[in-house]
Amino acid sequence: MGFETLASDIDKERFRYSDEIQFIRCDITKRLPFENNYFDYVLLIEAIEHLKNPYEVIKEIYRIVKERWMLIISTPNILNLKSRIRFLFEGAYEFFREPPLDQINNPKEKIFNLHIVPYRYHGLEYLLSLKRRRSIKKGG
Repeated sequence: MGFETLASDIDKERFRYSDEIQFIRCDITKRLPFENNYFDYVLLIEAIEHLKNPYEVIKEIYRIVKERWMLIISTPNILNLKSRIRFLFEGAYEFFREPPLDQINNPKEKIFNLHIVPYRYHGLEYLLSLKRRRSIKKGG
């Protein structure tokens, strides 16, 4: 389709398309290894709910995207009917059921992979608007 594509994750073993798409290993909780204003589009797929400090990650994404850019975020939908019913009866949303202390002792996980924050659309919208306003005020 004419796009240059670059994939990134903390775990290269999860990436299945290394023959077709360039891959760079990086940790999105740290400074990203890309120049300012580098990307037109950023996809944050099923990651934001795992972050302890999503504000810093969004700030870093604002740094690496061009002036005319698009960020696409996906996260588990906690507002679907099944998730709402589960919350009513169990007090936890669908995909956010594991008690954190049980997850810490999970030997099958090489990288800690706990869903931390169940986001609603409005929460993400607020998160993105805060960072954008702060970066505009600072002149960037």
